[in-house]
Amino acid sequence: MRGSYISRVGYEIESNEEIMACQVSSTLYAHLSSIIKDNKDQKECCVCLYEKDLTIVFDCNHHICLSCFKKYSITKLNSRQFKYDANIGYSLGCPNGCSNTLLRELHIFRLMDKSNYERYKTFGAEEYVFYHQGVLCPTASCGCGLILDESNLKVRCPLPIGCGKAFCRSCKTLWTDDTLQTCPFHSQKTYELYHNLMSNYNKNVRPVRNNTDLVNVKIGLKLIQIADVDEKNQLMQTHVYVLHEWQDVSLIWSPEDYDGIEYIQMPSDLIWKPDLVLYNNADGDYQITTRSKAQIRYDGIVKWNPPMVYKSYCSIDIQYYPFDIQNCTLKFGTWSYHGSLVNLQFLTNNESSVLERGWDLEDYTASIEWEILNLRAIRHEKIYACCVEVFLDLTFTCTVQRKPLFYIVNLIVPCVNISVLAVLVFLLPSDSKKKITLSISILVALLVFYLLLIELIPPTSLVIPLLGKYLLFTIVIVNLSIIITIITLNVHFRRHSTSHMSPLLRKTLLIYLPKLLLMERPPVPPRYVYVKSKPYDSIDNQHSTFPWKNDRRRQIARITADHIAYIAEQIENAQTEKEIIEEWRFIALIFDRLFLIIFVSVSLLGTLTSLLKAPSLYHANPPIDPMCFLYYPPINDSQWMKKCGADYIQSLSDTSLIANIQP
Repeated sequence: MRGSYISRVGYEIESNEEIMACQVSSTLYAHLSSIIKDNKDQKECCVCLYEKDLTIVFDCNHHICLSCFKKYSITKLNSRQFKYDANIGYSLGCPNGCSNTLLRELHIFRLMDKSNYERYKTFGAEEYVFYHQGVLCPTASCGCGLILDESNLKVRCPLPIGCGKAFCRSCKTLWTDDTLQTCPFHSQKTYELYHNLMSNYNKNVRPVRNNTDLVNVKIGLKLIQIADVDEKNQLMQTHVYVLHEWQDVSLIWSPEDYDGIEYIQMPSDLIWKPDLVLYNNADGDYQITTRSKAQIRYDGIVKWNPPMVYKSYCSIDIQYYPFDIQNCTLKFGTWSYHGSLVNLQFLTNNESSVLERGWDLEDYTASIEWEILNLRAIRHEKIYACCVEVFLDLTFTCTVQRKPLFYIVNLIVPCVNISVLAVLVFLLPSDSKKKITLSISILVALLVFYLLLIELIPPTSLVIPLLGKYLLFTIVIVNLSIIITIITLNVHFRRHSTSHMSPLLRKTLLIYLPKLLLMERPPVPPRYVYVKSKPYDSIDNQHSTFPWKNDRRRQIARITADHIAYIAEQIENAQTEKEIIEEWRFIALIFDRLFLIIFVSVSLLGTLTSLLKAPSLYHANPPIDPMCFLYYPPINDSQWMKKCGADYIQSLSDTSLIANIQP
């Protein structure tokens, strides 16, 4: 056998509990001291934002703690997203997507546990084999990698490194005497066709006969799921199939020469592909790098539908949060080919610049948080400052509306309840010492809700979200209720010696305002009880042994009368003081009743005004039915035509009207 092979090479790693717990052993630290640093400057981890004693420092000067690095490495390993560098190998860069930050010391990945580090080494060996167009032995207990120079369909895994078993190079099944006849995807003619197509093929050359010819590339987007719309970081994560179709004149054959074979599956890395990139990508990998097979027809038509997970920038409008509607886009274009070399078109309508049904929802899985209102696609022609040629891009717009039930139940309803409690403070007795305590407790609860809201929304100064306005309004109401409560308590405990009312104020507060509020003042008992009496010098003294008009006795009577007058005066003053105190207490009750009515009215009006501003509450935009958004609708299906046919025909007519509009 000509060629070379790579086995499942690896070496054992000593069990180290400190490494398993993401703590660095002294030996490993000595090897990696250029990367793992003592965090003397107290830099925050770029993932968890905590300050740790030991961090890994990337070339961009971003720090990541060892615990987050372990999780980051395992996540990238699970999705096979390590990046290859010819001088370094398979490594990872900064989690923030900074360029040229690959870690040069691959021993750093020993911070993962032993099993994951073994997976990493296996991954590196497999990717090396795939990179050199090799194959892996399909035997479960083997996995030996082979880089072959020969063109035989039958491949034998070499001993002693491999298992020694033979398998089909094309379909990756163990070889039998009937393999050439039973292999469902490949035959000897198929392999011969593959060999003839690839013998003089150059994947770096544009597939045209003449250099002036145009390659028409049709693009479509099949939406699988809206995984997340991150308001704080203004990102949208989607799972899609990027549908490609173009003609490669170098991949044309006559089916009669190959037993009627009209289609062949071929690894996409072996053929020319348009360098399609997502312009508004936020995850670092702009180009489609998924290794998936392309289907090639005998006339050179290539269909390639790689699955992708995209994180794209999305300008989040939080004005009506949580009753918001967002418009997020995926903007695709060729990075190096201008419009005179590669012509980007829509898959289903290559004559139109605008598609009202720009996405395919055949395999769509509904989101638990978002409803899709519209899916459009627009073709743009743009001249950039760097070049004089026209560059094309296809922009797929997704309009989604948030399902607000979660936020209504967990944010809005508690806030409304808290605002009701703030109003009910005025129902407590005026002399209650718990009024201030209750008001401050309500204010603290509102501030906690407001901090929670701040964590959910992006830090923008352009607009205040609807829910934020309502929370601020409620906080103002609670603050005012605290101020009014303090004033009411001050009025309740006033005294005659410190407070005097003018006659006009007294008349307003004690006569007019109670009548307006339907309140009655408690009845005041009469201050004096009149009795008929005679002067002390006219008292009949005919039965007295001693005459009344004795000077001594007259003096005693006068003193007694003075004391009685003094006592009466004190009683009168005390009664006056008590009446004034009762008046102030009654005024405090009036204030409570007055501000209860005012605050109930203002709170109700403010709640309705704040929460009913969202346009989505008035404009009934029903979510689209995925069944009706298909690239290839079953127009012969009567049930489908009854449900979606009218809208589909209308979308076609609308598209034809604007087909010639250049954005």
